Amino acid sequence: MRSHIRPKVTNKQRAMVKELVAGEMEGQREVVTRRLMKLVCLCISRDFGFGPVRLGRLVESINRLLAEEGREPEFWYRVDKALEKLGLGFERETD
Repeated sequence: MRSHIRPKVTNKQRAMVKELVAGEMEGQREVVTRRLMKLVCLCISRDFGFGPVRLGRLVESINRLLAEEGREPEFWYRVDKALEKLGLGFERETD
């Protein structure tokens, strides 16, 4: 007598699940990115007096960097090196 019945999952079903998970993760990434940008803009405005023009430039600059992230495999290595030179104690990215 068999005590375990294996579910019959096709490759097509696996691919669909993988696609749905990837879409959900990207959506969550966008939400987190948007929220962090809001916090950065609020802090820089409140603490350093940045107005809408300078904040707009900041957001554009961050968006340009985020666009590079997918194209360049050593992106986070370069970011870590630049922040290290500034003396900021961020943990290095491992991947």
